[in-house]
Amino acid sequence: MRTRLKAYLLGFVAVAVLVPTAALAQEADNEEEVVVTAPLEGSRIESLQGAEVLRRDDIIAQLNGGLGDTLDATPGIATTFFGAGASRPIIRGLGEDRVRVLQNGIGTIDASTASPDHAVTSDGLDAERIEILRGSAALAYGGNAIGGVVNVLDQSIPTRAVDGLEFDGLLAGSSVDDGAHGAGRLRFGAGDFAFNLSASGSNTDPYDTPVGVAANQYTETRAYGIGGASVGSW
Repeated sequence: MRTRLKAYLLGFVAVAVLVPTAALAQEADNEEEVVVTAPLEGSRIESLQGAEVLRRDDIIAQLNGGLGDTLDATPGIATTFFGAGASRPIIRGLGEDRVRVLQNGIGTIDASTASPDHAVTSDGLDAERIEILRGSAALAYGGNAIGGVVNVLDQSIPTRAVDGLEFDGLLAGSSVDDGAHGAGRLRFGAGDFAFNLSASGSNTDPYDTPVGVAANQYTETRAYGIGGASVGSW
């Protein structure tokens, strides 16, 4: 009798332990997973660490001048805006070198970190997605990135195989400065090899303000890229 009673009690305890575990596992499976790139092989950034990803549709909807202006509509991000074409992201009140701007995981070569009136070389016009990291997630990119990291991914060096021929294009205009913006990307593959050809450009005139036209605020940018890679299961 005692043996049977002990068996019942053990069974009840086992069920009581397993039920909450199963519920927690089910809730974890329903959470949306956010996967971003990192310079450390095998590292993984979780959404709880402050990672946010803007897909191509989000970028097109927010596209506005430079990189800082485009991200200005994202919660928690502001822009320096030192005139047309010169806008760098500000995260949690920190800017310049405290916010690292990367292109495909590599630091951009420009003077915007030392002088905010310079443009960021990566404007996001032809970006496939933009990753924004805050808090401890940014430590994987260096100790000075205490404000955060903005990583612009444009597939200029392909990271996945291409089946046949693919083309993406974008044309946009802005009325306040009579601006014209465009970007195109051609991708094709041959076996394990993938190739990418891209071009983008933007022209704007001095923009209008309530008190007149802001002089000397025109912009003209051109960017061209070619890249190739051998893409395998690794």
